[in-house]
Amino acid sequence: MLNPSDSLVDWVLKTVPTMGAGWCPPGMLGIGVGGTAEKAMLMAKQSLMEDIDMYELLARGPQNKLEELRIELYEKVHALAPSRRTRLPSPSR
Repeated sequence: MLNPSDSLVDWVLKTVPTMGAGWCPPGMLGIGVGGTAEKAMLMAKQSLMEDIDMYELLARGPQNKLEELRIELYEKVHALAPSRRTRLPSPSR
């Protein structure tokens, strides 16, 4: 559970390695923040239904704080990969 004073990025980076089955990229993370625990879980599930547009987002750059957060999480979570062969390639910029 994330506390209001905690960093979302730090919490995700601490939590991902503890996920079962030796999680490593490529993978999808659904993150919901706010409301009750039930509401946050619902938002996380709903976020998994959105278009996967990371390469487009990386190519054009962030246009708001949410997109900046998505890019930061993308880069830092993929840096957790145990070996280079499990990392996703970076798009041409």
